[in-house]
Amino acid sequence: MVVRNNTSDEVGRIEVTGTARDSAGALVGSGSSQGFQPQVVAPGEIAYGYVYFDSEIPPGSTFQFSVDADSVDDYFLPVTVTEINNNGSQIIGAVTNENSVAVSGPISADVMCFGLDGSLIDYARSYAEEDELPAGGAGSFSIDLYGDECPIGLAAASGYGY
Repeated sequence: MVVRNNTSDEVGRIEVTGTARDSAGALVGSGSSQGFQPQVVAPGEIAYGYVYFDSEIPPGSTFQFSVDADSVDDYFLPVTVTEINNNGSQIIGAVTNENSVAVSGPISADVMCFGLDGSLIDYARSYAEEDELPAGGAGSFSIDLYGDECPIGLAAASGYGY
C-alpha cells in the first residue's frame, strides 16, 4: 500500500487498519499495517508498506482503510537513499544521514518491487551495514531478491534518533 502525506506538516509512525468485504458485502477480513517506510514523511511525499489480513480474502472483495499518523519526534528518523543499483540478484544502495543528529540502528532499508504493469512483485527489508550514522554520515545496504525480478523499485531507509 502506498500512502501520501496530504497535510502541511511532516508525519511519522503511519498506521493503517482496514476491513475487507466480499462481493455480497459480508465482512471477510480485518487487518493492520506492519510498518511503513520511510518512518518520517514530509508534505507531498509518500510512504509504503502493507496491511496484513489474517484470513483468505476472496477475489472481487472491496477494502476500506483508515490511516493514522503521529507528529514527528526524534524516535524514528529518515535516512536518505542517495544511490541504488539492481545487479539482478540484489538491490545495493548508499544512504546518507541528512539529519542534524546521529541515527542509530538497526537502520532499516526497504524496497518495493513493481512489474512493468505496475503490479507489486515483492517487498523486502534488510539493514545498513553500519550500526550508526553520525549527522552527515554515509553508509550502504544490500537486499537479496531471492530470484525475484525488480524492474521498477521504490526504496526507503530509517533508523532511531538520539
